[in-house]
Amino acid sequence: MSSSPTETTLIDVTMPQMGVSVAEGTVVEWKKQVGDWVQADEIIAAISTDKIDTDVEAPATGRVQEVLVDVGTTVDVGTVLARIATDARPGEAHMSESGSASGGTSEADVAIESS
Repeated sequence: MSSSPTETTLIDVTMPQMGVSVAEGTVVEWKKQVGDWVQADEIIAAISTDKIDTDVEAPATGRVQEVLVDVGTTVDVGTVLARIATDARPGEAHMSESGSASGGTSEADVAIESS
């Protein structure tokens, strides 16, 4: 079986290992949401452990495809927190934009028309 050109390539964003004695962390804040564009090494989330508060960086450039761990949830090191679609392109409509293509007028269109 060969991969089709429309198949999405996903990269996992995992809870990082931050020391020998740190086994888990809590997601404090998501800096990016599903559908947001992210560059490799850009901060995607903030986490807290019993020893340190730190940021999680995106391991790849792409669009945030899914967030798997809610804010306030404590997970083990290595747990997949989110996934990034690396075959997405900047400027492409994401789910919230392409799924609502009803031909209606958006808030941005209204702002442009009223100026």
